[in-house]
Amino acid sequence: MYDNIIPAVEQIKKIFDAEALYIFGVKYNSQEMEYVTDFDICVVADFCEEDRNALLKKAYMQTDCDVPFDIFLYTPEDFERFSKEPASFVSRILRVGRLYDGQKG
Repeated sequence: MYDNIIPAVEQIKKIFDAEALYIFGVKYNSQEMEYVTDFDICVVADFCEEDRNALLKKAYMQTDCDVPFDIFLYTPEDFERFSKEPASFVSRILRVGRLYDGQKG
């Protein structure tokens, strides 16, 4: 189901040395859900706040993907803290997203 974006997701995982990745906000080309046409990815990784913009720029520049995507970046501590707030964006990601486990599709 996510076959056409898995290479990009793997690249993003490596760039951030991510602890966890959540794929959400996925749009498909048709009712048959043949391939993804747009997606969002939440990256949970250790990083210095000062490096946030540089890391995001690197990820967008180095990720080879024909599909538009957006990256949401959280430290493990922030992700954990926001996950406990039911109205937070992180809680929404946990409800509607899918944890990427490295398996195909």
